[in-house]
Amino acid sequence: MLKIGIVLRYYPKTKIAIVQLVSDLFVGDNLRFVFEKYTIFEQKAEVIKDDFRNIESAKPKSVIGLVVNEEVKPGTEIFRG
Repeated sequence: MLKIGIVLRYYPKTKIAIVQLVSDLFVGDNLRFVFEKYTIFEQKAEVIKDDFRNIESAKPKSVIGLVVNEEVKPGTEIFRG
């Protein structure tokens, strides 16, 4: 599994996680959300946001918004896999 990034913040009303990326992220990537070594859930990256606009991909070191299907806590790690 390749680490994609880490959740910095989560907004429950919009279901958007603010993520600091350490690897490329593309719409359609299969993602696994892991907190304290336990997989919380898996989903596809369907919506990636940068300054409130939808984008198709993001580069390492970017801070992006990612629409998630379930609640995530800050510190949750995201892996491609």
